[in-house]
This record gives sequence, structure tokens and C-alpha cells, in this order.
Amino acid sequence: MGRNQNILTGNAITVGAAAATSAGTDVTGATVDMSGYSNFVAHVSIATKNAANYIYVEGDDASGMGTAVTLAGSGVVALVNGDVVMIEVVKPIHRYIRAVIDRGGANTATGELTYIRGGKASTSSDSLNTVAGVSLAEIIASPIAGTA
Repeated sequence: MGRNQNILTGNAITVGAAAATSAGTDVTGATVDMSGYSNFVAHVSIATKNAANYIYVEGDDASGMGTAVTLAGSGVVALVNGDVVMIEVVKPIHRYIRAVIDRGGANTATGELTYIRGGKASTSSDSLNTVAGVSLAEIIASPIAGTA
């Protein structure tokens, strides 16, 4: 059947960090293991636009991230107050990866930092993901008009 075309199956959707109140310190997301996945997406809303308020990605070969390095070119700045900023890393060179929200430019609040790990080959055992904070998700293929 080829690669999975659904977002809710075959991908890992996790919370990298909880929403944060206004401050000027970095928000460092949780570290995830990229074994078996080829794509990493991180997205978050940043309340205050500023050239020094942005999201970037770090990688390391060890899970403790003791020698983590910033991935070149991974910084994405919010252009409008409240913008959602996203970064996708395709085929990361490190096994472990995380996103960091740099709030060095101006105190700002952030929304929940969410990760999607994808690019996994579809298998017959793929099932609907369990996502923290989501009580139920449903996949509808080629829907017709009607009642929800």
C-alpha cells in the first residue's frame, strides 16, 4: 500500500513543552528519539514578534543532549504577534532532537510546543496515535456532505 498518507497514523505527535507565561528565558522542549522516523516538525505560537524571539532545533547523538548543537538555518522568527512558527527537519543527522524557543528579544508568552515525527514506513500495525490532551481523534477518508 506504500507510505501512509494520514497524519494521525504512522506519525508520533507529542507535546514538547507546555505553554509558557511571559518571560525572557528560553523554553527548551523535550528531547525525542528519531529512530525509525525521517522528519521532525515543531510548531508553537509566539505572542510577541521580535527578531530575537524565535524557535530553533538542536540535535545530539546522546539522549542526554550534553553535546547538543544547533542545527544550522533552523531559526524561525514570528513576523506578527501571536504567529504560529514552524520548522521541519528532514533526515536529521542526529538521533536525538529537540526544539528551543529563544525569548531573548522581548518578554513573551508562548503556546504549547508540539512535535510531529513522521516519515515512517507504513505497516499493518499502524494505529491511531494517542495524543496527550486529545480525548478522541477520528480519520475520515473521502468524506461526503452530511451530519457530523
